[in-house]
Amino acid sequence: MARDPGRRADQRLETVQANAKLTIDHAIATLEQNHRQIRATIQKHCDASARAKLETGLNLIEQDLKLVKLKSLESDSKRLQTSKSPVC
Repeated sequence: MARDPGRRADQRLETVQANAKLTIDHAIATLEQNHRQIRATIQKHCDASARAKLETGLNLIEQDLKLVKLKSLESDSKRLQTSKSPVC
């Protein structure tokens, strides 16, 4: 019984996509954790003037992280829709 090379390629692609998703999720979680730690350090060790300047930058980083998470979720949604669509 011959194996279907197309099916094996699909399985490999699904595995690569799942691994990439895990890597992206882990990277986002790490960035969020670092962001929280930096924010806490700034609150603890900086004077009000420095804190205000640094908070502005951290707020921009926080917005970027939210955007990355949103794009990751959109990508997941598109991938799921594609994998569930019937093959013609």
